[in-house]
Amino acid sequence: MPFVKNLGIRARLVVLTAASVAPLMLLLAAGIAYSYGDALDRAKLDVRKTAEIAAARLSDTFQDARGRLDIIRNLVEVRRSSGPSCDAFMTSLQKANPQFVSLGLADRERGTICRGQLGGSYRLEDRSRIAEVLAMGPDGFAAGTYEEGIAAGMTTVLVVMPMAPVGGRATGVIFAAISLDHLMQSVRELSSGHDRSVVLLEASTGRVLVRRPNEVLFGTAMPDHPILPFLRTHRDGGVAELDDDDGTPRIFGAAPLPDTGSSGLTLLVGASRAATIAAVNLRSLIAVFLSLLVLGLVIAAISWLGTEMLVRPIRRLVQMASRIGAGEFEARTQIEGWQAPEFRELASTLDITAVRLEEGRRAEAAVAASESRYRLLAENTADMITCVSADGRRTFVSGASVELLGLRPEELLGEKAMDLSHPDDAEQIRSMAARLRAGGVRDALRYRVRHRDGRYVWIEATGRRIEGSDELVFAIRDASHRKAMEDHLEAANRRLATLAATDDLTGLPNRRTFNDRLANEIARCVRSGAPISLVLVDVDRFKAFNDGYGHQAGDVCLQNVATALGAEVGRAGDLVARYGGEEFVAVLPAATIDGARARAEAMRQRVRNLGIDHAGSEHGRVTISIGVASLSDAGIEDATSVLLRQADQALYAAKAGGRDAVVVFADAAPDLGIRQIA
Repeated sequence: MPFVKNLGIRARLVVLTAASVAPLMLLLAAGIAYSYGDALDRAKLDVRKTAEIAAARLSDTFQDARGRLDIIRNLVEVRRSSGPSCDAFMTSLQKANPQFVSLGLADRERGTICRGQLGGSYRLEDRSRIAEVLAMGPDGFAAGTYEEGIAAGMTTVLVVMPMAPVGGRATGVIFAAISLDHLMQSVRELSSGHDRSVVLLEASTGRVLVRRPNEVLFGTAMPDHPILPFLRTHRDGGVAELDDDDGTPRIFGAAPLPDTGSSGLTLLVGASRAATIAAVNLRSLIAVFLSLLVLGLVIAAISWLGTEMLVRPIRRLVQMASRIGAGEFEARTQIEGWQAPEFRELASTLDITAVRLEEGRRAEAAVAASESRYRLLAENTADMITCVSADGRRTFVSGASVELLGLRPEELLGEKAMDLSHPDDAEQIRSMAARLRAGGVRDALRYRVRHRDGRYVWIEATGRRIEGSDELVFAIRDASHRKAMEDHLEAANRRLATLAATDDLTGLPNRRTFNDRLANEIARCVRSGAPISLVLVDVDRFKAFNDGYGHQAGDVCLQNVATALGAEVGRAGDLVARYGGEEFVAVLPAATIDGARARAEAMRQRVRNLGIDHAGSEHGRVTISIGVASLSDAGIEDATSVLLRQADQALYAAKAGGRDAVVVFADAAPDLGIRQIA
């Protein structure tokens, strides 16, 4: 990074200090984040538990009403009552159950048929709602959904149950209106804090029965309240972070009221998110302020100490080094005794350096004279003399470079010695240099370097390390003529080896090559456990062909047969060789007996397809007979002799059977251990 190089020591210390404190700041941030999370988790748990406890408390009211209605509906007087007597009996029951603001009976045909006379004239006339309650069955119970209103000046909520069945089914319902005053008192206790809201609503319709604070009219429908989608997917209640309908972010705890029927009465307790994290905000602000204050004080202290204990002594040392560099070798460094021992040691080293430089100045004259004699010697030798520094650059080049490379010494100075070498020779040159620098002795190394005209010339280099340094000195001479002679000799040797291994007439490997290859392939098959097969080929009636067509035609015939056989043997490791005279042999490593037989048949057919006329043959054309042998266990004793003997016996059988045939040796055959395959 470019800006880093411009930072002074004091700035670097400040950066280092800040970097050292950074993990602590990260821990502080993690602690603050944990505090926020913990505060929100505790608030969620609090509103959830509060909602569940309050819902259970409110549910007791409806459970009590359900139990009392269940008792009342089974009274004989209620089941048989109608008209004025029913009104009077309901009034007496209402007196016995003062929690009921209103009490009465209704059926789906006539609506309210009788009611108590206390608390006003409350009637249930909605036939469809009566039918819904009757459809719930004999134990049905509904609260809040069917009727609500004002009775005796009080806000009420209606609870309804089917009448006891008469004749197998219920035809009417019993209803009671419950005052919400005590419910509202419980809600007021829950919402006593200014940061908490409490809502009792019907989850199915979104109508609000009770709300604190920000009260609304009893029964107000709020279908767009943000909590309703949550309640539809969490019928058992839960916790959600949502914006209230007034836009205030709150943490809502929701708990359904058990046993209130299909109305889905649900109690919501909402805590203000801002109030929940207010204390954490304050603590976090104080912690961040104190941390920044401490960080500022630490940075200021480090800056002052860095100036006194680092910057000033370093400046003095730099000034001393500059004076020494300018040739003031008599200068001395002044460092206080209380400074770091490293600075005192460096000052002492600079003083010693100044003394030794003065001594070195006097020795320079003698060195210059010696170097002059060395250069004179190097410039007048036929070899190119060059010195190479530790980083591989030439520090000296003799004039012989012009004749050797076509380059003047000044063109090579300062350049890397490896730049002119051939890429393929780079590794051995590096190895030689490393060995010389380690103190070893290296014989002459021959490699290629690029001439000025772009061609590569062969050179021979010897070198050694200069005593007391990592610099190397090399003597380099032209080796192109010697390399050309060696290449010519190597090519001649390769041609001789090829001639010794090849049959002159057919160009196939000769018998000696075949013997070596067979021994090697048998050894390889022994190691791998693979089979090996041998194919022995003889040109049928070849003597007659020579007698009839002449030896020159016979040679051409053998060449064509050799080409045909070679075309059928193309796998790596396979070999076709001239065995002698008109006989050929093929080695097929890893070939099974069936595979070898197929290959031999292909050879026979290809030679037959050559269509070479042969009047002296019973087949009228040049054909071959083939014997095939295979060993599945090449590790038997004298495997080479066994293979050859078996192949020869199979060939004999092929010729005896009429020629132009392939015969495979088999131990199970009764005659000579062979069988003929047409």
